[in-house]
Amino acid sequence: MAETPRKNRKLRWTYVLALSLPVLVLLTCAGYRVYCVAALQNAVVWAKHIGIGKAEDLDAGTGWDDEVIDYVAKQAYKYSINFPWSSRERLRAILHPLSRVEVIRISDPEGFSPEFGTALARFPHLRVFGFYNPGTVPEEDLAMLFAELRQSKHLETLELHGSITHHSFALLTGHPNIRGVKFVVATITPEIAATLKTFPNLKDVKITTLIETTPTTQQVFQESLSGVKVEFERF
Repeated sequence: MAETPRKNRKLRWTYVLALSLPVLVLLTCAGYRVYCVAALQNAVVWAKHIGIGKAEDLDAGTGWDDEVIDYVAKQAYKYSINFPWSSRERLRAILHPLSRVEVIRISDPEGFSPEFGTALARFPHLRVFGFYNPGTVPEEDLAMLFAELRQSKHLETLELHGSITHHSFALLTGHPNIRGVKFVVATITPEIAATLKTFPNLKDVKITTLIETTPTTQQVFQESLSGVKVEFERF
């Protein structure tokens, strides 16, 4: 008879372990996702915003995850508008696997730390990268950024706003999967076309400039990018 309580205790511990292991796995995965997002945020030298998400819903703001985030924000800060964007994106990481992070957009950074490449590599499904540079990012940091993006094999779309130099952009030479590039810049130099020409799957290029692009520069792009849809417009 003494064996029965002992067997019952063993069964209880078996049940506890069986229930605890999945929870532990989920918590570990969520913790790793938060770590990856935090590492990316910390690898950027001050930024107004770093947004992450899935391609079709990053800007929608109407998904169930946004409702959860807004609820937490209101509970913690009373008004969700005061909820720090960095905390918002880390909370989003808890709710979704890293495979959902297809889009990263960085607004108004001042530079990138040497750890940026390692941080970016943790998002292997990256398809869209948006960069909004007010002109404060050093040239060597821009070069590092584009060199790291060259390693993002699934990258399909680039959204480049602000100050972009052809020297740093050239580090993307030969990217195998980029299909579309959008420039919003003060002016564009014809040297950029030489790098775009090396993208084998390029389909669309849209160039929006503050200063009207000269007919000569437009011709360089059109001739260099035969078979690619190239659009020019002013702000």
